[in-house]
Parts: sequence; C-alpha cells; structure tokens
Amino acid sequence: MQSGRMRHRFHVEQTTITQNDTNDIVTEVITVAKIWGELRPVDLRESDVLTKSAIRPSHRLITRYRTDLPTSYTLVLQPDLRRFTNQGQVIIDERNTELHILLTEIPKAE
Repeated sequence: MQSGRMRHRFHVEQTTITQNDTNDIVTEVITVAKIWGELRPVDLRESDVLTKSAIRPSHRLITRYRTDLPTSYTLVLQPDLRRFTNQGQVIIDERNTELHILLTEIPKAE
C-alpha cells in the first residue's frame, strides 16, 4: 500500500438516537474516527461483481486495514463535505494491510 496515494481525508460519523428525561428523541452525530484514504469511482461491471444488492456502490475507498469502524456509519469527505454511506467492506489480502470500503454517495439536499 502506497501512503502517497491516500490523499483524501474522511470523518467517520455515527448517528445515535436517544431519549432524554422529558421523553424527547434526541439525534446526535458523533465523529468516531478520522481516516486517510484513496477515493475511486466504481464502474458498472465492477459494481456487479462486488455486490448483488439493489443499491450499487458508486465509489470505493481504499485505506489501511482497521478494526475500529462501527457497523453502520457515514463518511464525510473533508473539506468539501461530500457524504457517503457504506455498502460493505472487501478485504483484499489475508495479511490485513488494506481495506476497501464500498460507498454510495448521498445527494446534497438543496
């Protein structure tokens, strides 16, 4: 893995929903981790091979292997604030050196 190619900075955000003392539902977004990676678009042929779900990934994030990511999270590309949701992870080699995360971009609300 070449660290020079990991030029994109992401914030890993997790949404928690809790209920306070007055029975109001409180939604809170917490930044769980900050990671560097390489963001690549996924073409249609590669998307068909990688996943069989109805939602096709639009991008692939290549980063160092890590085990501290939650099961459901949102990635925010810094500094232009593009948001992505994860569609799954692909471990390329058995040495656990790099992690490929399949992403779908969330359209910006206007």
